[in-house]
Amino acid sequence: MAVLLVIVACAGALVYRLVDLQLNNAETFVEIGRQQRFRTVQLAGGRGDILDRNGNTLATSLPATSFFVDPEFVEDPIRDAALLAPLLGRPEEDVRELLSRNSRFAWLTRQVSDAKAAEILALDIPGVFTTEEPTRFHPSGNALARSVIGNVDIDSLGLSGAEMIHNEVLEGKPGELSIEIGVNGDWIPGGPELIEPAVPGADVVLTLDRSLQFEVERVLTRQVEAMDARGGVVLVTEPATGEVLAMANVVRNEEGRVVSTSLNMATSWAFEPGSVMKAMTFAGVLDAGIADTTSRMTVNDTFELYDAVFTDSSPHAPADWTVSDIVTVSSNVGTIHWAEQLGGARLDHYLRSFGFGASTQLGFPGETGGLMIEPDIWGGIATATTALGQGISVTPAQMIAAYNAIANDGVYTPLQMVREVVRSDGTHEVPAPPEQHRVVSSETASQVRAMLESAVSVGTGTNAQVEGYRVAGKTGTARKALDGGAGYEDGAGNFRYIASFAGFLPADNPQLSILVTIDQPTATIYAGHAAAPAFADIATFAVRHLKIAPSSSAPTAHTAVHVPDRLEERVTGEVAEVLEPVVEAQASEGTPAVLPEADAAPAPAATDPAPSQPEETEPAPSQPVETEPAATSGSSVIGQGVAPQPADTSDQALPAFDGGAAGQAAGFGDGSAEEQG
Repeated sequence: MAVLLVIVACAGALVYRLVDLQLNNAETFVEIGRQQRFRTVQLAGGRGDILDRNGNTLATSLPATSFFVDPEFVEDPIRDAALLAPLLGRPEEDVRELLSRNSRFAWLTRQVSDAKAAEILALDIPGVFTTEEPTRFHPSGNALARSVIGNVDIDSLGLSGAEMIHNEVLEGKPGELSIEIGVNGDWIPGGPELIEPAVPGADVVLTLDRSLQFEVERVLTRQVEAMDARGGVVLVTEPATGEVLAMANVVRNEEGRVVSTSLNMATSWAFEPGSVMKAMTFAGVLDAGIADTTSRMTVNDTFELYDAVFTDSSPHAPADWTVSDIVTVSSNVGTIHWAEQLGGARLDHYLRSFGFGASTQLGFPGETGGLMIEPDIWGGIATATTALGQGISVTPAQMIAAYNAIANDGVYTPLQMVREVVRSDGTHEVPAPPEQHRVVSSETASQVRAMLESAVSVGTGTNAQVEGYRVAGKTGTARKALDGGAGYEDGAGNFRYIASFAGFLPADNPQLSILVTIDQPTATIYAGHAAAPAFADIATFAVRHLKIAPSSSAPTAHTAVHVPDRLEERVTGEVAEVLEPVVEAQASEGTPAVLPEADAAPAPAATDPAPSQPEETEPAPSQPVETEPAATSGSSVIGQGVAPQPADTSDQALPAFDGGAAGQAAGFGDGSAEEQG
């Protein structure tokens, strides 16, 4: 009887509980059941593509298989871990921990190849599930325009380059989907409920030209290899629009191979430019009305300023040179004379108006504005060294933008990297035209173009000539400051150099501008041989690829300027006695002490007729290099205030510079040479 009473009591309690569930807590328990049956899945919005100016895909997203585990359904974690670990490339203990975790989700591996996915699926392990995730793919290879395109992380968020700069535009908006799960954890088809649709990201169309970018990287890599250099940068742009058609950055890695780097040196590498700066110096001189291209002065091969002695690239007798002659042969002494008349304040104004001292606003990580001497501490030899492109630092992007202003009738146009953004609904957004400003008059720009054309036709840049086209440009070989501003000469007595050529064509109607900068060449340090030939090769391809018509008229006739004989062949015997570079320290005046550059073409003499196409033969080791003039007395601490070169953040580290066997054999790298610019 007692047992019966207990049974009746329990039955009554159960009935009461069921009634309570139905009447009082029904909604709560229905929601619990729903949560067990339904899951909310985030839908990726789909990252937009990155395209070149012609619609060629540079970066896109493709589906890839990822694997995750729900430990609740794992039957034998020890056995399954032993099977999975070799395929996942992870320690067995780590995999076992994932399979045994007190949770409902853990990633096993993500975005694997189809072959790897097939191997994992073949194991048929309970509790291991798959999902599709987008992975970034570069149809033209991972190396092409690596530093410009950039990369993304495992979750498709931009980390560098255009992927980072335009991440918000590219990544799209995620959506949500509710799916029903069976008792065994499988999805039940036919029952999904869309909560919010995903919005695909927009496509970003860059100004780059894929074919031109490929050729530029090929030429630059070959030139860096041939010059036994540390690395190099090339920029190709349209002067009128500022659009960047190609931007290449290469370095020599630890294995000695020249490879594309993820570091965008075009915007983050600040260096002393040397004589390529003379175009801007004389633009200021002409625009200020101090001289015109025919203004003459007697130029010696040396010049004393305070306790500094500046030299031209080659000894020469006093010469009666015009401003045009000085630019053509890249005379340091002549440049300093005119720069001193312009004065530091006005020179500073013009250089800043050309864009130096401020970043180009392209948005790449680590972009720098370079380093300019502050106006309130100008003094001593600061005007002289700045006019020669030493004692200040610039980026390749700043330099090509400055040359574009000369090509574009004196109007500065900021560089541009994006042509348009194409939304998923088909709408197109074109960036607003960049804000321009006038730097020098149209007449001044025309005069500078003519002088730069002379520098290519009969001066230091003859190796930059392109058949059928009038080319204007300037060479520059500058001494490179040691890291930390500790001077230019290392403990072994070696100097490092940076060789550049900047120019545009056709000179009478500029449609293409190119800057080639070679970092620490050792086979030859001179820009006329280290950088100018690469300019010519790139320009020859570009004018045909872009269908730029040849010049409509023959090159402008230029007054012949005699170039003294120089050693054209490599020095293979004993190194001649060097002209010791002089160093001037301006600690007392607050001005960085720098080595002025000797970028000049062989110094012209006042009388002898010149050959119509003199080669930029290299000076003998006994002659000063085309690095800016030097100072004879004072501290040996030079290059202070020059922005240090940023380290390469890629996995392709640069080797330590040892002076270069090729350079030493040729008698270069010992501080004795002064290049003709």
